[in-house]
Amino acid sequence: MKKIFALMMVLMLGGVAFISCGDEDDETTQNNNQNDSIPNKPNNDDKPLKAYFTASPTKQTEPSMNVVIYPDSVANDEVVYAWNFGDGIGEVWMDNTEYQNSFVHHYNTYGEYTISLIVRTKNTTDEHKETIKILPAPPTSMQMDTRYEGNVPLTVNLEAGLMYYDVAKWDIKAVYDNATTTEATIEVKNGEEKQYTFNHPGLYYLVLSASGPGVDGFKYMRTDTVKVSTIFVSDKAIFVATPSLQMEPSMNVNIYPDMVEGDNVTYTWDFGDGNSEVWKGNYEFLRTLVHRYATFGDYTITLTVDNAGKTTTHQETVKIIPAPPVSLLVPIRHEGNAPYTINLNDGLKYHDVAKWDIKLLENNTTTPEATIEVKAGDMMHYTFNNPGLYLLELSASGPGVEGFKYMRTDTVSVR
Repeated sequence: MKKIFALMMVLMLGGVAFISCGDEDDETTQNNNQNDSIPNKPNNDDKPLKAYFTASPTKQTEPSMNVVIYPDSVANDEVVYAWNFGDGIGEVWMDNTEYQNSFVHHYNTYGEYTISLIVRTKNTTDEHKETIKILPAPPTSMQMDTRYEGNVPLTVNLEAGLMYYDVAKWDIKAVYDNATTTEATIEVKNGEEKQYTFNHPGLYYLVLSASGPGVDGFKYMRTDTVKVSTIFVSDKAIFVATPSLQMEPSMNVNIYPDMVEGDNVTYTWDFGDGNSEVWKGNYEFLRTLVHRYATFGDYTITLTVDNAGKTTTHQETVKIIPAPPVSLLVPIRHEGNAPYTINLNDGLKYHDVAKWDIKLLENNTTTPEATIEVKAGDMMHYTFNNPGLYLLELSASGPGVEGFKYMRTDTVSVR
């Protein structure tokens, strides 16, 4: 019920009233006379009631979208805390039983947000505001440079393999005598799929750049290459698979077979992962054969050609190696009062286990406090019971790395 009416309570805080009986001046006089008889009642003359909190971090870059808020408590039996987090979400604590030493608010997108806390007691109202900013991440390429090869006409899927972008731009350049000539410029919105067909043999560069809220204009990402050849006619099964070695998340293998001359030719493909395909006749050579593998491993591709009863076979082996663990988060700084509990959010990709080495930093010397291993997909909490500055050194293991690979170092300041 608190969550449903939270924002309404924030907006209507001015209408939150404490019911009184009789004349206001008489009641004020009566309460002042009774201050000494009420146990544990704070002396508001010595310590005025104030709304106060700190928010941390005040500036960060997505995908870090959590802000930790540390409010001060108000020593009063009748107190209301009304929060407005600046993103259309609010929350109300009706008394000190709901008071929290610290809590985390998650923002759904980047922007500048003003967090407001209004504290109201029977006789006073005070407000405190803090502004935090979450910046958009710049476009990032999650894919290595890709090399395509095939016979004319060769159609290539323009797969950007990017994060944090709005538009990908491909400048397609033909290479002649060590000079480049721009052949086409193609812009692809995030979520769209486009192809480009090369109708002439030659070497081409695909210069990829991207725009998004985290960058001014277009930012260079990578350069792919395309080698286009003429179709060769053969009397037996033969093909080339490329790249023969690559790293996930690039899981596509391009296959370029030679055409077998004949009127009754059948091509049977076995891609080595339980999938197969059959071509009846040579009309299939009008398209590019691309096979996508679901996971890393060694795969043997087999082509069997039946040409009017004469059978020949050719094999090629490709290897897709696992990507090493990658951190999608920048180093995080946590702050709070002891005892202070945090979520061990690793923000990793391509890992099996994340390992946190928690160390206390004193006088430029670190003392190990704990080592915690968390499997991918699991959640873990850790509580700091004593004040101090702590380092959280994050490393990760997975099929793409031997042992554990260092990722980043977070910090925790406990008061």
